[in-house]
Amino acid sequence: MTQLSKHSQRNLMVIENFILHYTHGEEHPDYEEMMQSAKDYISEDHVDGEDSEEAQAEHSDHNDSINKARKILCEDADGSKDLIENITNQVKLIVEANKVNPDGLIDYVDNVIVWEKVALEFTCIEFLYEIDWQE
Repeated sequence: MTQLSKHSQRNLMVIENFILHYTHGEEHPDYEEMMQSAKDYISEDHVDGEDSEEAQAEHSDHNDSINKARKILCEDADGSKDLIENITNQVKLIVEANKVNPDGLIDYVDNVIVWEKVALEFTCIEFLYEIDWQE
């Protein structure tokens, strides 16, 4: 099986946990077959939908935008979350704030932390433009 993304690994664990719950363990006659089917299903990437070229290009654009956002946004102060996940969540908050007030400064969006060197420089719409955000 190919190397799975973090997201795919999590999806596989969820499915495997369900199989364990459903079968009550390895004693069930269909256990091995169900586990192999789960692995095949995830490795074929039905869950993430990344097997299409369009989805792969969209994922690449998203990663580029997140990398640009990292130059403007700080990670969570307690550092408890994965950096990329934290920045992605902050971008999502800015996207939502942009729907309500595109001219509002990103510094005032709840749970968004901006690097001091760029504080009070970006409105929501300017920030999304700066990072080339595509929905």
